Amino acid sequence: MHAVQYRYLELFALSTFLKYIFACFIDTYMQKTKKTYTDSRTRRNLSLVSSELQDVQRIMVSNIDDVLKRGVALSGNKLLFFMTRLNLIAK
Repeated sequence: MHAVQYRYLELFALSTFLKYIFACFIDTYMQKTKKTYTDSRTRRNLSLVSSELQDVQRIMVSNIDDVLKRGVALSGNKLLFFMTRLNLIAK
């Protein structure tokens, strides 16, 4: 019976210790994260990164629109012209 009690206390102490370590780790992490986001330099840097990402997004949207417009232009009379021309060449 003593072995079971000893094993239970050992497991209980281990789980309590792990909970304490985890709580300390989370607390430390939260403190560092809070300090990072309250630092004015970090906010400024995050603002710059956000601005750059918006610029990249704007450029990519413009490029995609240009590609789509080219596709529409090719699907009109030009595509029919090229198909007719290829048919004549093939004969």
